[in-house]
Amino acid sequence: MTEPRKFRCAVLSAVKHDYVARGMATHPRFELAVVADDPGVPNWAHERNQQFADAFKIPYVRDVDRALRDFDVQVAIVSPEAERHVDLSIRAAQAGKHVVQDKAAGDTAQRRGSAGRGGGAEPRQVPDVEPQFPAGSAARARANRRGRNRPKSGRSTWTSTSPRDAGPPKGSRQPGYPPTDWLAHQIAAHVDGSDGGLGREPLGELAIEGIYPLGYVRMLTGLEVRRVFGRCAAFFHQLNGRQRR
Repeated sequence: MTEPRKFRCAVLSAVKHDYVARGMATHPRFELAVVADDPGVPNWAHERNQQFADAFKIPYVRDVDRALRDFDVQVAIVSPEAERHVDLSIRAAQAGKHVVQDKAAGDTAQRRGSAGRGGGAEPRQVPDVEPQFPAGSAARARANRRGRNRPKSGRSTWTSTSPRDAGPPKGSRQPGYPPTDWLAHQIAAHVDGSDGGLGREPLGELAIEGIYPLGYVRMLTGLEVRRVFGRCAAFFHQLNGRQRR
């Protein structure tokens, strides 16, 4: 019996959501071949990339294009800071690689799809796992039983309560204290590279997570969302309150 083909993967940065690459490494059809990033990323990013490469005993290359070209990879796993997802995904797609990326939806999906078609890879949006939970399936079935009445509008309240990267509670820092360094705080809060809006841009919950409510509306109704109005606020933590956008 012929052994099923294995797909070699390039991990394009491993500073955020590195559990995506770790999860794929557990699948028998995928193997991690190389970690790569651009040479100009900060030292802390190089350090995390090297640690990840050492853990899997694979090379770390400070040249994304060379890694995609010279390591015989078919898949790019994109796990950088959120603000760099699109750039690395487009470059991988243009090199003809299949792309696995967290936070794939957003205002740049059209750019990503066009780049994939131009590079020979097929762009596909993998459904988020959460709507497939029993509660999501039951809600969708209930909505479908209501017949032909098409909803005209919907409201979603999306709350993030993770305290790990939110900073001190509001009011806990006295007047005259030096301001918290946002990037340094995020790096310290996520030493395992698991999450957080790492990077130069102070991306808040609306920018990173705002696509999820739209996905739920589409899942429940089967309709395309045509217009959105949103309002955001930080209720508890001083850091997010100052950096919200």
